Amino acid sequence: MAAHRDGHGYGHGKLIILGEHSVVYGYPALAAALSCGVSMTASSANEVTDEDDADRERSGCHGSTEIADWRLAISAAEDHPVAVARRNLCASLGVAPWIERDLLVRGQASVPAGAGLGSSAAMAVAMARAIAAHCGLDASAEQICAAANASERTFHDTPSGVDVALAYHGGVGEFRRGAGLAPLQLPLLRIAVGVTGDQRNTKAMVQTVAAATASRADDPRLVELGQLASDGRSAWAERQWRSLGRCCDRAQALLAELGVATDRIELLCRTARAAGATGAKLTGAGGGGSVIAIADDADAVVAAWRAIGVYGFVATVGGNLPPEQL
Repeated sequence: MAAHRDGHGYGHGKLIILGEHSVVYGYPALAAALSCGVSMTASSANEVTDEDDADRERSGCHGSTEIADWRLAISAAEDHPVAVARRNLCASLGVAPWIERDLLVRGQASVPAGAGLGSSAAMAVAMARAIAAHCGLDASAEQICAAANASERTFHDTPSGVDVALAYHGGVGEFRRGAGLAPLQLPLLRIAVGVTGDQRNTKAMVQTVAAATASRADDPRLVELGQLASDGRSAWAERQWRSLGRCCDRAQALLAELGVATDRIELLCRTARAAGATGAKLTGAGGGGSVIAIADDADAVVAAWRAIGVYGFVATVGGNLPPEQL
C-alpha cells in the first residue's frame, strides 16, 4: 500500500437534543452537528523534514497523534487509549501495522474534549478520513464510519453510533441504532450550550444506566426518553419552542433518575431556567460534560452561565445552513 501524500480530514462535534442513553436500546435520538469540530492531517513520520521531526526520527520515535488544542501528543507505540483507538481504526481500514506505526497525525480542535460534545467521534472521523486519503484508499462513507466506530469502542464500550454519524454527515437528524441517521429539515434553532468543566466517562455512564435499568429496553424511563425524542422532533418542526423546552426538562428529570446527572449539571439547568430558558438538560452521556438550554434569548442564558464562571456559547442548528466543507 503506497502512502506518500498528506491526507486531510474533518469531523463535526455534536449535540444530542433528546434521546441520550435510550438510543443505546433502540429508541430514536434527536441530534445535531456543531460547526466546530476536529481537523486532521496524516503524513509519514519518515518523510517529514523539519528539525523537530528529524529529532523524532533520530531518537527512534516514529508515528504519533497530536492535537495541540487538547495538549495531546501520543506515540503510536504507547499503551494509551488514543494510540489503541488509532490502531483499531487503521485495522478496520485495512492499513498495515507497519504503515500505522509510521503515521504522523496532527490536528486542530475547535470543540472541547471531554465535554459531551462528540469530540472523540470528531477526532475519529477526521483521523479516518485523513489516513484513508494519505494511504490512497478509496474508502466509502460506510467504511470511514465503521473505522471511526472501531476507534469509539476504545473509549465508550458500546457506542450507539450517533456521534460518528453526525461527525461524518453533519446536519440534523433522527438516529436509530441499526438504522443510522435519517436527515431532517427542521427550522433554524439557536440553542445555548454550557460546559460544566467536569470530565466524564461515557463508558461508566452507559454502565450506570445499564445497572439502573437491568439493561431492559422496556424500562419505562427508557421508553419515555425515546418518546420525548419523537415529541421533541414534532415540536421543533412546528416551532413550538416551549413544548420543546418542556420535553428537555422532562428528559433531564428522567436522566437524573437514571443516575447520570450531577450537582453541577443541575446548577447549570437551574441557572438557565432562571435566565428565561423554557427547558434545560444535559447533552451526551452525563456525569459531567455539557448542558443545553432552549430559550427565546439564548444569549441571556449564556450570559447567566458566564456570570457564575461557566463557559458557554450559542450554537445555531437546523435551517438550511450548508454543511461543513469537508
